[in-house]
Amino acid sequence: MSRTENYVFRTAVPEKAKILENFGGDKYGITDRYLTKDGKPWLPSSGELHYSRLPRPLWEAELDKMKEAGLDIVSTYIFWIHHEEIEGEFHWEGNLNLGEFIDLCHERGLEVALRIGPWSHGECRNGGFPDWLLEKCGRKVRCNAEPYMTYVRKYFEKVLEHLNGRRLFSIQIENELVFDKEHLESLYDMARECGFKADFFTATAWGFDMSSLHHKLLPTFGGYPEQPWNQSTGKSLPNSHFFFTGVRNDSYIGNDLLPMQEVVQDESVPYMTCEIGPGVQVCDHRRPWITAEDALTMAIDTLGDGCNLLGFYMFHGGSNPLGRLTTMQESRESGSPNDCPVISYDFQAPVGEAGYRRESYYRLQSVFRFLQCCGTRLAPMVPVFPDLRPADLEDTETLRCCLRSDGEEGFLFINNHHHGKRLPEHGNVRFQIKFADGETEMVCPAIPTDVSFVMPVRMKLGEELRLEYAFAQPLGMEGKDAYFEEIEGVEPRFCFDNGRELVIRDTAVVDGITIHVCPRPVPGQEEGNPLQFREAGKDTWIAEEIPKGEGRIRIRYFGDKIAVYSPERIVGDQFYYGDFLEFYKPEGIDSLRIQIDPLAPEKDVYLECERRNGAGLESVLFFEIDPRKPAL
Repeated sequence: MSRTENYVFRTAVPEKAKILENFGGDKYGITDRYLTKDGKPWLPSSGELHYSRLPRPLWEAELDKMKEAGLDIVSTYIFWIHHEEIEGEFHWEGNLNLGEFIDLCHERGLEVALRIGPWSHGECRNGGFPDWLLEKCGRKVRCNAEPYMTYVRKYFEKVLEHLNGRRLFSIQIENELVFDKEHLESLYDMARECGFKADFFTATAWGFDMSSLHHKLLPTFGGYPEQPWNQSTGKSLPNSHFFFTGVRNDSYIGNDLLPMQEVVQDESVPYMTCEIGPGVQVCDHRRPWITAEDALTMAIDTLGDGCNLLGFYMFHGGSNPLGRLTTMQESRESGSPNDCPVISYDFQAPVGEAGYRRESYYRLQSVFRFLQCCGTRLAPMVPVFPDLRPADLEDTETLRCCLRSDGEEGFLFINNHHHGKRLPEHGNVRFQIKFADGETEMVCPAIPTDVSFVMPVRMKLGEELRLEYAFAQPLGMEGKDAYFEEIEGVEPRFCFDNGRELVIRDTAVVDGITIHVCPRPVPGQEEGNPLQFREAGKDTWIAEEIPKGEGRIRIRYFGDKIAVYSPERIVGDQFYYGDFLEFYKPEGIDSLRIQIDPLAPEKDVYLECERRNGAGLESVLFFEIDPRKPAL
């Protein structure tokens, strides 16, 4: 138990938000601090799902999971190489039918943020560039050179022809282009000339100052719980994303390709993100294992720091298609600094590549419900930091906390978790929040290790009832019913402005308002059918008599890497990092060949799971997919 600590917050009424005139449409708008929807402050959440990395039979069910999670926006890359691997042969059929994907999003009330490139990265071969483009342009790509810009225009025109006027919430131009503002602006101008339309145009802004382009492009930011692109096989540098800092820029993202540089960001536009990582990619040399608490903490810290569009990459994993000429993954063979799996782009996402929901899905679902309930209140609020803060990124003793407030009420953000470290429990923590008309003081008896949460301060529950504070996370209001989630290890104490205090573990009625306290949700249990397998040579197994219907195959194993073939075509693979491999199996496949390469004792690789040298196959399970019912 840590020493007693006192955290003092001094709030002030923020300046009135100013409308940004160059953006928005009939429904959506934007100010210098937040987005608006139907004229009201709006704090949306976005999740990345790549349509071309997801089998077409799964689209409806997987988008239903995105909606059920509480997301407002689905973001997706267009990978040029997926559509035009061979010059002049554009394909939009099957899981390449972007227009149909957008229609399915809109049917579910999900907006679409389209990341059009032309360079996209996304751990795709050549960052999404077709090989033929590089052969014709050489090194003169991602710049205002010919013939590159002519090819880009043709590509833009083909995309627009396919979109056929479909509505888009936002369009991202290029990706991680930190070295050429003139080219970024030229791509924007070309996209508008070609006919791209959206309420907002954006660009990724980590690593450079794009304030001179804010009249055309809004900056978006990101951050990840670990750095699989780090070229070392040792522990990563201290991670600022597990602290409340108020800093938008992250110079560590993509530092395998980008220069590391600290940039002071212009705060005349809202703080919006497109790449907060609830998971990370697993590379050959570096294999972190991201937990549900990592994902939750990234969300809590980013919101506390003032973020007003919470965008996750990836929210749904995927599987790389196989090209007619090459495979489609990022690899050292194709000139990238990292070797990624040929097929798997699972990303340890809240929804895995074959549709299974991880625990992080349910942790983040609570955050999205909170934003749907309280986002209109939270969006205008600004970060307020306490007088006692961690001394540096090595400080594991000082509690990490932040308040967002409009000077009259607020939300207190608490983080006591850090990836790869165990932070101490805190006891009898006093929070003093000074408003212009008085002070709210609360003492939390215990803040356990590995928890992150949001607490309401002076929250109105009705015309006559104000909640002074609660050691529980708000989830929603429906009429006179208020819903909260219990924080694991924290007594759910509610204190009202009339002086009444209650510990509510289920339901209580206070001045006509029914308060429900829900337990923390847990993932459901899936039932899979065990499949028989037999050895068929050194480190090779055959699984036979697989049901012919479509489904998911889950394999528990250990080794260095696994590849699954049917019969000779690769259908799933993974670099071992401690979790199982799961991939989608279409109809008709009734046998699999499983090859597991052993992990050699001398191989230098970063692992966060227990190292198990050698190779072994432990189980193979089949999960039948019912397209009418989303899987757990």
